[in-house]
Amino acid sequence: MKKSASGFTLMEVIIAIAILAIIASFALISNKTLLETNRAESFLLELKRNFMFARAKSTASDEIIVLCAAPPANISARSSFTCQGNWQANQVVVFVDYDEDYNFDSGTDVLLRTMELIPTHDNLKMSVTRFKYDSSGRLADGQATTIVYCPNTDNENNQQLTVSQGGTALFNGDTTSSCG
Repeated sequence: MKKSASGFTLMEVIIAIAILAIIASFALISNKTLLETNRAESFLLELKRNFMFARAKSTASDEIIVLCAAPPANISARSSFTCQGNWQANQVVVFVDYDEDYNFDSGTDVLLRTMELIPTHDNLKMSVTRFKYDSSGRLADGQATTIVYCPNTDNENNQQLTVSQGGTALFNGDTTSSCG
């Protein structure tokens, strides 16, 4: 009597591995899109929370609150700084600006919140260098703007946030606007 052998042939194993490789490559491609969209959305939602916080704080405390980009070295050292126009290379901060000069003075002003830097390969487009909330919760200088976060250079998966002159921030989600 002959015993029957059980198992897979070499050809069956190769075909199974090839099919798994094809499925895995599709998963990785869509995973990249998901990660980029998630990264952009997470940053803009955190930025929206900071806008909401700055607006609420200005009305509750009857103080001038500034949201702007600041040098990371100055933030970590808790030293004075001037708001920067480059939102990509600097951290977003929220502070009480007692002398209303858009500068953080370490001796008098109070730093309320900071955000992490965006990854170096991502881009952030915004036409305003700083936001100043007055005691009524409105943007003092009429600085309504659109903020676009681009998680790659091919302008796919871009996300958008708009800020009204009234000081409210609205997450718009996907956009065809570019950072270029």
